[in-house]
Amino acid sequence: MDFNLWHSLFVLLSVYIGETFGCMFGGGSFFIQPALMLMGVSAKMAVANDIAAAAFASLGFLWKSRQNIETVRPAIAMMAPSLVAGALTGGFLLQSLPVSVAEFLVVGISTFGFLYVLRRIGKDKKGGHPEGEPIAFWQGALVAAGLFLGFYDGISGAGGGIIAIAVLSFIMRDSMKNTLLLANGVSAISLSMAGVTFLCLGLLDFELLIFMVPAAFLAGISAAWISAFAPERLLRAFYAVVLGGLLLFLTTSILQKYGVLPEALFLPEFPSLLRN
Repeated sequence: MDFNLWHSLFVLLSVYIGETFGCMFGGGSFFIQPALMLMGVSAKMAVANDIAAAAFASLGFLWKSRQNIETVRPAIAMMAPSLVAGALTGGFLLQSLPVSVAEFLVVGISTFGFLYVLRRIGKDKKGGHPEGEPIAFWQGALVAAGLFLGFYDGISGAGGGIIAIAVLSFIMRDSMKNTLLLANGVSAISLSMAGVTFLCLGLLDFELLIFMVPAAFLAGISAAWISAFAPERLLRAFYAVVLGGLLLFLTTSILQKYGVLPEALFLPEFPSLLRN
């Protein structure tokens, strides 16, 4: 597609805002992908280019937080092989997985994550220390989580950061700041591999990525800076609001699709799972 000055500025601003938010709380795709589609980018290419650019946002976050990377390096290394396998599989199944399958997966995990984060906020209010010991058999849980998170990033990526934070928070039971660092490390691997898959499938628009990648990298740096100074409880509370909003949106959309709720309550279809 042809870009003029306004198109370029729109892409830069959309990606910067979306990825800054996404690196801290997830959900940047819900802002960026519809913005790209408004410019005439097809849904599949919007998904592919958003995911490829998001990998650079996570890399920017990691670069800014490099002095703390040792705290999460073992977990990232443990998850790396299953993340790669999951992302490659998901990317090649982009055109065949039913939308409803991914939607129900997101709703289930989001519900669990929402309740878990609310429980952690309640503990923090009582003065309990937010850090804790990982769950039993956490190594195996991380490998399994890597396979799922990589697969989901490859198939869609929508809300992938939200889901990753929820899953990793439950497994590792660490502080929110360490969880964000781990989630961005995970995303950097899975999103990069998904981007390679989309490149092989011919779904990347390099003219578009020229504007998206620098904005995404800068957004990752900004997100790391903000999260370093934000209070722990504030990060958890804000994330709970984002996760609750995603859960409400998806649940309402699914109930409408199956006729449980009237069309008068119409919400736009989950944009990044579109196949057309």
